Amino acid sequence: MSKPALRVYGTLFGTPRPVFEALKDRFGFDVETWSDGKCELEYEGNWCDVEGLAEALPDHITPEMEGKIDAIDQHAWTLTRIAVAGGRVTVKTISCDDPLEKYRME
Repeated sequence: MSKPALRVYGTLFGTPRPVFEALKDRFGFDVETWSDGKCELEYEGNWCDVEGLAEALPDHITPEMEGKIDAIDQHAWTLTRIAVAGGRVTVKTISCDDPLEKYRME
């Protein structure tokens, strides 16, 4: 059996229940848990709308929310991190070779 093409994992803290429900209903992750403001998301498969998630988050976040969601594209060998803090969302994609190369050189 081949590896999933995409793995998405993340935890957001300070997440109101309605925000969690909106994200869950729109993106359909494999594992979605919410407990006392802690939202955990997981997905492993061939496709997940990571760009759509990054675009949708600013409409749902509150100033109290913080955390990150990482998406690892096994085919492109990239890591996209969606970070939430201070009422803002930032998105950065890097090659998975970049952090590995840094540690190889130390």
